[in-house]
Amino acid sequence: QQGEAFRIGALNPVTGAGSPYGTGMQKMIVAAAEMVNAAGGAGGRKFEVFSEDTQTAPQAAVLAAKKLIEVNKVQAILGTWSSGVSLAVIPLVNDAGILHMHTSGAPALSVAPANAKGLGFRFQATNDRFGRAFAELC
Repeated sequence: QQGEAFRIGALNPVTGAGSPYGTGMQKMIVAAAEMVNAAGGAGGRKFEVFSEDTQTAPQAAVLAAKKLIEVNKVQAILGTWSSGVSLAVIPLVNDAGILHMHTSGAPALSVAPANAKGLGFRFQATNDRFGRAFAELC
């Protein structure tokens, strides 16, 4: 819909074990949206970012994702980190029909049933690929 903001959920581990990564991830999602908006938006649409903390815990991530989807009405969720968190969130994005961009290594996130609708996109190699690469190095 031309002119309406594209609502993005930045769902990152700001606290918990993933906090060394999540804080920067969340800041960069916001910064990237600001840069696109300053340049006139994407296809005439501005980005609006809603940030939530996964706490690096699947249960907390599910509650935060539900808020982003049901209350904030986001059209994409970006930045989930850790396979446990991403595996917990992907059924919600499938049900909502929105994009899910994550940095998680579980191979299950690339195929059905987890990614049955093809809405999940990974930005990290799978654990099995990392394993093969590390084995070759050793």
